[in-house]
Amino acid sequence: MHMNFDSDAKLSLNRFSRLGTWYMLALSAIACVAIIGQVLIQQHLKGQLSDSQVVNVAGKQRMLSQKISKTVLLLHDKQSEQERNKLLEDLTTSVGLWKISQEGLLHSSDSLHLLGNNSQIITSMFDVIDDDFNEMYRSSNQLIYKLKSNESISYDSLKPAIQNILKHENRFLSGMEKIVLQYAKEAQHKVSSLGMMEYIVLAISMAVILLEIIFVFKPTASQVNVTVNKLIDSEKNAMKLSKEIGAVYASLEKSYEQISIVNQPTDNPRIYAKADQGGNVTFIVDSFSDLSGIRKIKENMRLCDLFKEM
Repeated sequence: MHMNFDSDAKLSLNRFSRLGTWYMLALSAIACVAIIGQVLIQQHLKGQLSDSQVVNVAGKQRMLSQKISKTVLLLHDKQSEQERNKLLEDLTTSVGLWKISQEGLLHSSDSLHLLGNNSQIITSMFDVIDDDFNEMYRSSNQLIYKLKSNESISYDSLKPAIQNILKHENRFLSGMEKIVLQYAKEAQHKVSSLGMMEYIVLAISMAVILLEIIFVFKPTASQVNVTVNKLIDSEKNAMKLSKEIGAVYASLEKSYEQISIVNQPTDNPRIYAKADQGGNVTFIVDSFSDLSGIRKIKENMRLCDLFKEM
């Protein structure tokens, strides 16, 4: 009986140990799914922030190209030096920002927070307007150089560069419009992908939880229920054995009492009187004399006569 108890205890410990291992593995799986999902979501969110910046900068490229065209159109012969300087300043600022933004969209730019990771479609769209951009940029730099060299230069000297800018501005503006739309389309696709990814992560998490319930929680609950029932049965058996042991102890105590009574020594026999062979009393002890009141032995007194007086 003792050996069976030890075997059952060891078996229960082994079962709980395995269930504990499965439980830790299940929790680890849930944690891994949550961490991986969070990392992917954060990456997509970071990409969304970059996409919004890309769309913003691409939209500004259209505005800057239009501002460059508008600025060069304001150039004419009847301008004061102050007006020419103001147009030169605006043109220099717009062209510089336009160039930096274009390079950032094509490659990358830390100052503009652009990653430059364009899709193949957008890259091909930039290739289409590359010549227009270069021509506009080259002509704009020519105007800036001439205006800086001679603030009062004639409009006719500036006219070829101005016409070249206007010639390529429409194609560049149309191409940038398509690029902005493509950026927005790809950003929307990433948002949809992020939503789908969240559903996938949720489905995986629920599947892991379901498997944990089936293979961990449910067996653990069953094992705990079996163990509790065994403990209850053991408690009942222990109470029953305790009562039986109490009854045995009571029986033993009674037996010990009986044995002690049996083992008590008998009183030593005492002589109260003596008689001769004829039955005549010859001697009476003092204690019997005190008890019976017979102080003197009469002649021919027999033993039976001693009890008549009592």
